[in-house]
Amino acid sequence: FLGYYAPFSAPKGPEKEREVNGTMAIQLKLKKGESVERGLKRLKKVLDKEGLLKTLRDTRYFEKPCVKARKKSERARIRNRSRRGRLEMN
Repeated sequence: FLGYYAPFSAPKGPEKEREVNGTMAIQLKLKKGESVERGLKRLKKVLDKEGLLKTLRDTRYFEKPCVKARKKSERARIRNRSRRGRLEMN
């Protein structure tokens, strides 16, 4: 059994969710003959899809609203720059 406890929802299906102390637990059961490494890889894929690790990293420290806005603006600027480059190539 591989699992990760987080205060977020988990996907339905083979990766089940269960509430533990007010948090949602992602349960991932190893299939017959599946190695632990492969199970960890599946768990990481689920966490990436849900965006849990990114959210945890973002909320680890307090960030002033002006700093958040500056970062958001910078990401948008980079995104637009790359879109403009792709349009010019066509």
